[in-house]
Amino acid sequence: MSRVDAVYGISSILVVAAGLTLWFGVGKPAHYYSDNHLFITKVVLVGLLGILSIKPTIFFLKNRKKKDDSGEEMVVVPTSVKRFVYAEILVVVLIPLFAVLMARGVGL
Repeated sequence: MSRVDAVYGISSILVVAAGLTLWFGVGKPAHYYSDNHLFITKVVLVGLLGILSIKPTIFFLKNRKKKDDSGEEMVVVPTSVKRFVYAEILVVVLIPLFAVLMARGVGL
């Protein structure tokens, strides 16, 4: 899980970098996006996603070295960490939904 979390973190950084490049560098002018309330909601959701990922990341980093007698990694994930991951999944589903709505011109 710690490897999956690391890949998730790296991909999140790449997505944010690509988004900032599109917002300020190429394509439509920045005010096109800044004036759209769905875009602002999307930015808030990305920030929320980053905040939600802190607790699971800390948990996985602290518990990545535990192994049982057979050499397999065994970590019992607490319910609170699972809830954070479920909330992250919900937010990850909502972000593309807002992107599709923006592409259709909703929010202008």
